[in-house]
Amino acid sequence: MARAWISRGIAQRAAAAAVGTAAAFILLELGLRIVIAMDPDPTRGLEKAGQITPLPTTGDCKAPGAAASLAHIVKPSSLEGLVYELKPNTVACYRGARHTANSDGQRARSFEPFQRPKPKNAFRVLLLGDSWAYAQSVEYAGSFGAELERLLQRHFADKRVEVINAGVPGYNAAQEAAYLEARGMSYGPDCIVILFVSNDLGLPYLMLEPRDPLTVRRSYVLEKLAGLIDRDPEAPTVPPGMTSATGPLGNFVGADQLDRVPERYRYMVGVGGYKRALEAIRATAKGVPVINVADYSDVVGFQAEHRAEMVRFQQKLGIHHAFVPILRDPALWVAPDDAHPNARGHAAMARQTLQFLERQRLCVPPATNP
Repeated sequence: MARAWISRGIAQRAAAAAVGTAAAFILLELGLRIVIAMDPDPTRGLEKAGQITPLPTTGDCKAPGAAASLAHIVKPSSLEGLVYELKPNTVACYRGARHTANSDGQRARSFEPFQRPKPKNAFRVLLLGDSWAYAQSVEYAGSFGAELERLLQRHFADKRVEVINAGVPGYNAAQEAAYLEARGMSYGPDCIVILFVSNDLGLPYLMLEPRDPLTVRRSYVLEKLAGLIDRDPEAPTVPPGMTSATGPLGNFVGADQLDRVPERYRYMVGVGGYKRALEAIRATAKGVPVINVADYSDVVGFQAEHRAEMVRFQQKLGIHHAFVPILRDPALWVAPDDAHPNARGHAAMARQTLQFLERQRLCVPPATNP
């Protein structure tokens, strides 16, 4: 009898705890949905991110408290296809390295913009890409763009080589195509180099996410909890009103997840979105050589036949494919748990890219007959 009474008591307490937990969950879910109903498309949060002032820097970007988040260095873009862009005239410590954006919103040595139209004595390479082209966690002097500039300069005795770094953390190929059309060609590039990484097929890091307070297909409480548990240590701090393209919103967005992507941005994702971006880049570049530095083995789900088909596709467009293997040696990473290239990794990629350019006689002076 006593055991039965104890068992009933335990069962009642467990049931009460379950009911209480469920009630708390429902109340939290309702509370979040009320907030969402007041602002279903959080554009105001994105605007606030653009108003955040970068943290002051003393020059020591390894010092505690010196780190800026992505929200400190980006702002909403007036061009919808870009979504966001670097804030101009900005100095900060971002991801352990000094970040300087010039008055045109490009990572550069100083605030001074590249002259437009291009000076007669300049040879220009426009570098497109995401955090690898931007050179996250690496000082500007050790970046892929700066190293490629030094290597190319050896080929030009009478011209000043300028590599314009248009890389922005989190960008995908669609954003790179939009940048080239809206701004990139105005610099008069003699050559366009794309530094490909697998997320060029996916959503950018920061994306406005439409939120339906009446949906039964998602739980906002569970998504918050999942974000806290599974947060990617490489992902930037996401400002309010924006979402991080991680997990199911990675390289490939399934048909059952497209409701999480604003319809006006769905053209960006997957292999189809990547191919459309390459077509747009080639059309915008017209006769300017376009070199895509890519391995494709880092794309989740890609087999050898997929990589070969992608190479054939871009070559048919007239885009040159420079095969530079993805860096798999941790000695070339910025940290054991962060595969972004360090300065040695950037230098290695730049050397291999130059070797391709020299073999193909691209972005270098034509060979002279002895």
